[in-house]
Amino acid sequence: MKTSPTALVFGEFYSPNLGDGVIYRCEEKLFADCGVSVVPVDLSGRPGWETIVDQEMPEKVGFLHKLAGLAMPKSRTLRRMYSCIRWFLVRRRQQSRVWQPLIQSADAVVIGGGQLLTDMNFGFALRIHEVARLARRNGKPLAFFGCGVGLNGWDFITRWLYRSALKHARYVSVRDDASAQILKPQLEVSCRFGVHPDPAFYVDRITANRQGGAKPDCIGFNIQPAQHFRSFVPRLSQLSDLDYLDFWFKLIRDACAAGNSAIVLTNGEPLDYAVALRLVGKLADNGISVELGRRPQSPGELLEQLAGVSRLVCTRMHAGIIAYGLGANVAAISWDKKVVGVWQAVGLGGNVVPPEVLLLDDPWEYFLPRIGLVKEQPASLTHAQEQIVISARACMASLGLAQ
Repeated sequence: MKTSPTALVFGEFYSPNLGDGVIYRCEEKLFADCGVSVVPVDLSGRPGWETIVDQEMPEKVGFLHKLAGLAMPKSRTLRRMYSCIRWFLVRRRQQSRVWQPLIQSADAVVIGGGQLLTDMNFGFALRIHEVARLARRNGKPLAFFGCGVGLNGWDFITRWLYRSALKHARYVSVRDDASAQILKPQLEVSCRFGVHPDPAFYVDRITANRQGGAKPDCIGFNIQPAQHFRSFVPRLSQLSDLDYLDFWFKLIRDACAAGNSAIVLTNGEPLDYAVALRLVGKLADNGISVELGRRPQSPGELLEQLAGVSRLVCTRMHAGIIAYGLGANVAAISWDKKVVGVWQAVGLGGNVVPPEVLLLDDPWEYFLPRIGLVKEQPASLTHAQEQIVISARACMASLGLAQ
């Protein structure tokens, strides 16, 4: 009996931000439909979707986060030097010992999904360069599938690391036009190249959970720390945690006053959950009872929670993609250029709202017409999924794995 070819797929699949895990589940389904078995490998070396800290102790999360911040150099240059030294002295050897036999036994290597081609302290660049080196040494074909590219540019070291890795790729695809504009000039002429929507838009094909069981008046509010807005949006660099919490308080208070039920959700990150706990506590102190979703600890739990809302206001990009793919109306608050690009790629740029909404005195009046009444999913979702399938087949064919 002929066995299916195997693709080793690298990504941040076991990140506590479970949107990355959903990306993997979608890629697994896409490649399986091409007759290819998939083995996931976490680029950061995580063994699985494990609890990092107790979800009931956010103060411990905050302490550990601050401790890590004190240990990490403040200068960007020093942080990058630290990453390089640690990688070459310790991590590279550790990871290579794990990756080498896996790559050797696979038929092909895919680096896929998420914002992997970015210039953040060399972390992804060093790991991806090493994966590509091992694939080349073992004679395994290499592809990049559905990646996002950091839109703030690469310095010369990052550019060299990625170009070296991409040089040997047979197929490369990205999830938005802005990523394509940056990446395509870095590729060899012989490399097949594609642009398609984020693989997570395929989410309804990997779960039986749909919005059919959601109540029309149930609105989800997906949050993350204010720090992301301060770091990525210059106009919000002075946004305080108290003002950020007050925005969500006013939005949820008025949504409930209008007769809706509310649930506060996170993507699994402990720091997100710590903010959610503070928000729900503030609402309770003012006599407003809302549900707090349990911090999800697997992609399946995240899918189940998002399938329970008919409308969603979100800050985590993949929370919005998942909820939309499962039938909800979504308003995505942008905090990074990637958010706009990913939604525009499926013709839904109107689902994105600017980060300055965090400064509004009456946010409910702003969001009400944007999440409105639940409606049928437009044809753009079907078209997006068709594009994703075409690219998955092209990727597998380029690797010589198509059945």
